[in-house]
Amino acid sequence: MLREVLNEIKATSGSIDLNQLARKLNLDRQTLDGMIEFWVRKGKLQDIQKANNEALACFSGGGGACHSCNPTTCAHTGQIPRSFTITLQ
Repeated sequence: MLREVLNEIKATSGSIDLNQLARKLNLDRQTLDGMIEFWVRKGKLQDIQKANNEALACFSGGGGACHSCNPTTCAHTGQIPRSFTITLQ
């Protein structure tokens, strides 16, 4: 099933709705998220949102108006949709 998740993501030329993918594969969304995280840890997928959030962790440099500097709660970076890319190996 892990390979099937990766193959479905690879076969998608554009963006894919993870809720739709979970339904298509008859998986619970949390299970799908765990499988995607497996492929991220293995280096087959890159979590673009995480990379963007880390890069933008505080675009204000800590001295901006929001003073949040926490990518998980930042009102600015939290609006970036979660996305992944296939890594070449």
